[in-house]
Amino acid sequence: MKRLKQYLLTMAGVTVLSSGSLMAQYLVGGTDFVFISSDAILSTDVAYQPWNSLANFGDGSNANTSGAVILADGNDSWNFDFTVPAPEITAIELWTRVGALTDNGMQDFSVSFFDGNDLLMGTETGSAALTASWQTFATSQSYVGAASFVVNFTSNFGQSTAAEVNELRFATPTAVPEPSGALMVGLAGVVLLLRRSRRALAA
Repeated sequence: MKRLKQYLLTMAGVTVLSSGSLMAQYLVGGTDFVFISSDAILSTDVAYQPWNSLANFGDGSNANTSGAVILADGNDSWNFDFTVPAPEITAIELWTRVGALTDNGMQDFSVSFFDGNDLLMGTETGSAALTASWQTFATSQSYVGAASFVVNFTSNFGQSTAAEVNELRFATPTAVPEPSGALMVGLAGVVLLLRRSRRALAA
């Protein structure tokens, strides 16, 4: 009977996922949050580069070709608003660009989350490695319903006149949707076949 049940489910092409199953996705700039302002100052060494813009940090563009090279004075901040209250945030992912006109990526940072009333929900801190790839920093708590956030950089790996930072995004767990109506109809058909098979075996 067990083999028959497995066969029928396979033939029906049905994969059952509970509503509690989780899949990872990301909140990204330009879609889920937008740049508001920054007190950082662009480096004069590469200010003429078309990709060098304060607004390019966290804008959701290619992390390896678009960002900001800034004068790292020890406290450079970026302000962002979520386009809608953010779902649960469980990790911060940061890309500090390396290997273009300078190899001085940003290092120590903090991200502060605020609710719709501009009340502080919490602050996360981390220290990025000197690498041109996404780095993941799990948050100490989950943040649900954040309306805005502020990113602060306090140190970098090289000289203070040319420190790079390119992108950030947030990891969020998303519940798999409930099965659709069509799927439920298919499952009902499978159940009916199983019942008929059980009756036939019992006869």
